[in-house]
Amino acid sequence: MKILREDCLREILLQNYNKKITIVSAFISGIESDIKQLLDQHNQVELIIGTINAFSSIDLIDFCIEEAEENNNFKFYIDFRYDDSVHWKLYMIEPDITIIGSANFTQKGLKLVRDTCLYIQNKKLYLDYLKEIAEVKVLDKVLDCKGKNFNDELEKYRKKHLKSRVWLNSNSTDSSLEDYLKQEIPPELAILIWDRYMDEEEMKYIEAKVGKENSCEQLNFDKHECFKIDREYEKDYRENEIILCMNKRGNKIKFFCCQKIVVDKSKGNMYLIDFLKKRSEGPFKLTKEIKSRLKEKALEWSKDETDKVKLSYEDLKELLQN
Repeated sequence: MKILREDCLREILLQNYNKKITIVSAFISGIESDIKQLLDQHNQVELIIGTINAFSSIDLIDFCIEEAEENNNFKFYIDFRYDDSVHWKLYMIEPDITIIGSANFTQKGLKLVRDTCLYIQNKKLYLDYLKEIAEVKVLDKVLDCKGKNFNDELEKYRKKHLKSRVWLNSNSTDSSLEDYLKQEIPPELAILIWDRYMDEEEMKYIEAKVGKENSCEQLNFDKHECFKIDREYEKDYRENEIILCMNKRGNKIKFFCCQKIVVDKSKGNMYLIDFLKKRSEGPFKLTKEIKSRLKEKALEWSKDETDKVKLSYEDLKELLQN
């Protein structure tokens, strides 16, 4: 038995070929390349993740599902029990190695910057944990990504994950982008690239709708912000979410607090409203350099067939590159 030091965990995992590797983690982030390498080295990889706080990104989950569909050596399970889901940080390598500690299967976790793990070479412990995992996998809400009801549960998870994103970005400090990207929970940020303006009829509709639903909220277009988008994006934005906004030319870049969403089903539009009189603070500072990079990217994103509605960790990291 030994205590693992900084960077040892990733090194131990990636040195394996033709082995069975089992990983159980409370959540995952930034480990696409590690999964790819383990599979390229002909390992059989089984990954089980929890759903406490729904922190694992949808993009990463979709990546794991795709890998499992294309490669029979990869098995992917999600424990959809949320607060009761697995909170383990467990790594097992056949025939007899068990690594357990506080490190989730994330970029920061694998580096052991702030976490600790014990490396134990013991056949009985290894087999005992395999039995424990087998018992977890037969629980009702622990589902194989290829199994029945998985997609239905994943759709519910998507909604919970969006709520988590709203909470995380609303509670982040006005730090640098570099610091924002250092957090272990994978950052995601809603983005709105707009090019549509409201006419007078639409303004009257929104004013009436807001006044009817809540008499305490009086909309004033001279003081308050309101953005118009297609209703098809209704699932991509939530009230009280911090959104990075700009037009399609990459101008008027700022953070926007979406305090109210009004949907006009008859016209297929939705309206995002901010009642704040002052500019909203975001999870990081919009420096001159970041705005310049966003302007360049906005031109790229506006050419895509599908509108950009969120910035992933990789998208945000690109903003730091020269």
